[in-house]
Amino acid sequence: MKNVKTVLTLVLAIAFAAAVSGGTAFAEDAAPETRDERIAHVRRLVEELGSDQLRVREDATKELLKLAKDASYLEIVATEVLAIETEGAPMDLIQRRQLILATNMRAFSPYVPELSRQMFRNDLAVCIEGDLFKWNIPDESVTRSLLRETYNIYDVNSSNAQVMVILRTAREFWPATGDVLKEYLSNPNVIARRNAAMILTFVNMKETAGFLRVAMSDRDSKVRAIAVRGMVQNGYLHDIDKILELGENDGSEVVRYVSTFAARFFPDKRIMPFFLSKLEDESAAVRMIAAVNFETLSHVGATFNTFLPEAERTKTIEFLRSWWRDSEASFEINQIVRPRAYQ
Repeated sequence: MKNVKTVLTLVLAIAFAAAVSGGTAFAEDAAPETRDERIAHVRRLVEELGSDQLRVREDATKELLKLAKDASYLEIVATEVLAIETEGAPMDLIQRRQLILATNMRAFSPYVPELSRQMFRNDLAVCIEGDLFKWNIPDESVTRSLLRETYNIYDVNSSNAQVMVILRTAREFWPATGDVLKEYLSNPNVIARRNAAMILTFVNMKETAGFLRVAMSDRDSKVRAIAVRGMVQNGYLHDIDKILELGENDGSEVVRYVSTFAARFFPDKRIMPFFLSKLEDESAAVRMIAAVNFETLSHVGATFNTFLPEAERTKTIEFLRSWWRDSEASFEINQIVRPRAYQ
């Protein structure tokens, strides 16, 4: 009788354990066999990533990481995790999503373009400090694919987080970055060329100088202006001839202005007569920056007012030219520190 009670107690305990766990205690649930079953299983785990219970979220994360290594689940996990809506989602969910994507980057490489777009549009800050740069990217072709998609999204309205990730990818993946940006600089799409020039401007690597020289001859005025700024910003002070040429002859007021501004930082005496010539530029903005530059370097003490009538401006220009003729032989120009905004 005692043995019967013992067996009955054991059976009841097992039944209770099964009821609490929501399944059977005698055997694990059968593994999903069909594709529909696998999809349902992954979707349930994805839902559990947003559970109120930490243990449930942890278990779901571990299971999805495990399933991603199974060929029969790979596409399903990638698709379902990528589909997680992050707009307004809890940070914990966003981080778990990024962890799964980043950990399985090699396996998810066919989905890199979509992954890149979503990471840019959905809380990029999460991946900047870790996930993005822990990806085990399998080959150069995948790296270039990632860079292309990343740079396609970049524009002047990009957030600070987007700019940060662009700069870090540019440095991290060079020379693949250089290959992609070279393609962009020859792209018929002007936005692509502007993006490339802007990225090169802020990368601050000596390898970018050659690319910026090419961009200074682009048919788009904004690309040329960005490239001139980049040459100065990165301290490439060896292309004064091209800078002066653009400042003198470019048909774009913006390019002439940027070139006149940039010339200020080249340790070459030729910039002084250049500034004098720009005091007669048709653009008031160009005349103003030329006057500021000339007066700053010369300390001549004569103020050029760009808004005075032309006859009065001419008198001041003649005085400044006379001063330069007398001072040129003894005038010394030292290496100029780059402007604070460009450091």
